[in-house]
Amino acid sequence: MPIVLVDTPENIFEHLVFSDENDEIYTDDVYKNAHKEYYLKDIQADIEWYGSVFKNMGIVNKFTITKGAVENNVDRLIQEYHLDAVNKI
Repeated sequence: MPIVLVDTPENIFEHLVFSDENDEIYTDDVYKNAHKEYYLKDIQADIEWYGSVFKNMGIVNKFTITKGAVENNVDRLIQEYHLDAVNKI
C-alpha cells in the first residue's frame, strides 16, 4: 500500500543541508537564510509536481508529517493505517 508522506516547505527547509563535490555535508545558514524565499518556492514547486505524479499514479493515501519527534510521526502512521496488524502476521 503506497502512502505519500506530506510535509511543509518550511519544515523541509529547516532540514536543508549542503554538500561539496566529495559529498561532505556542511552548514551555511547565512547563505541558506539569505536565499530562503527561493528555496521555499522551489520546494513548493517540487511538492506540487510530485503531488501530480502521485495523483496520476492513483496513489490516494497521504500522511502529513508534523514537527516533533520522528517516533511520534511513526506511531501516528502505524495507527492511522493500521500497520501494527502487519507485525502480527
